[in-house]
This record gives sequence, C-alpha cells and structure tokens, in this order.
Amino acid sequence: MPTRGWQERVLGADGRPSPVLRLVARHEELAWATGAGLLLLLTWLLAATNQIPTLAARGGYVVVGLVCGRAPMLHLLGGLRRGRLLLDI
Repeated sequence: MPTRGWQERVLGADGRPSPVLRLVARHEELAWATGAGLLLLLTWLLAATNQIPTLAARGGYVVVGLVCGRAPMLHLLGGLRRGRLLLDI
C-alpha cells in the first residue's frame, strides 16, 4: 500500500476536509492561540534549560509575538483604514 501525502491525509481520499481540519477551520483563533502557546512553552523550556542560545530564544519569543499579534494588528489596521483608532481588543 503506497504512503499517502499529508494533503491526502488531511483532505481524505475523496477530497473533502477531515473532521480535524473542519474543527480547526471553525475555531481558527483558538488554533492560532494554541499553536502560539505551545511554541511559547517550548521556547521557554529550552531557554530555561540552556538548550538553545539566548538569541534563538529571543527569536522564538518574537515569533510568538507575531503569531499572537496577528489578529489584533489586522483589527487595528482595518480601523485606521476607516479613519478610526480602534484600541478595543
């Protein structure tokens, strides 16, 4: 039996999305927050145990900030385009 690629495993043999993919699509913000939280935990654990250099840990924290700041930044920029400063998150 040939090994299927990740796209086929996610979409299924008939091309329809898997239950997991439908769940993630329904709760996109939760998926982003979960991924960022796991990356934050991993970065913190590796930095606390001196498994990675300080510069790499800071890079990990920057990535977490970018992932978590994506939705608020888009909201802010959308408000600025309409001529309003939206600081309501």
